[in-house]
Amino acid sequence: TILTFSGDDTFTIIEEVATTQDELQTITVDGELEFINDVIGSVSDGTVSFISNGISYFAVSNTMDTSKLLEVVNSISTIPVGK
Repeated sequence: TILTFSGDDTFTIIEEVATTQDELQTITVDGELEFINDVIGSVSDGTVSFISNGISYFAVSNTMDTSKLLEVVNSISTIPVGK
């Protein structure tokens, strides 16, 4: 899912089902590590990425500073759905 928001502060959020693996793996990240909601994410100039509840999130903005973008992604909440 790609969500694009316009206005004074434009940003885009991309959501996709995260791939799952039974083994532990090392993930290389660009940027600084930041606690986002319930997980550790990666933050760099104008981008934030993290995986929560099986969903991978990537947020980007050319007009918002990083602290505002972090406010946006910290407002994302997910509701686990069972089968």
